[in-house]
Amino acid sequence: MNDECKKLAVDLSAYFDQELDEAEARAVESHLADCADCRESLEKMGRLRAALHTATPPPLEQKLIQDLMQALRQPERRAGRDLFGGVRGRSRSPVTRGN
Repeated sequence: MNDECKKLAVDLSAYFDQELDEAEARAVESHLADCADCRESLEKMGRLRAALHTATPPPLEQKLIQDLMQALRQPERRAGRDLFGGVRGRSRSPVTRGN
């Protein structure tokens, strides 16, 4: 991997995600034509994406689901309080300076 490859790393990811305009995509394709390392990186991105799309996330424990649902149903939650009993946007204990 050379300096040009390092500069191209962000563009390569954007190219893979089809986020580049035509001129940028042509520049990446030109580099890919001559660079086996970057072609391999692009292929790895494809394999990783395929693996992530086929992976099954682990199931959530029923207790966690119940606790979350209960917390979301609490009236304090709807009245502007966070899950930990404080008012949203404020800390539970005041911070004093110079102590």
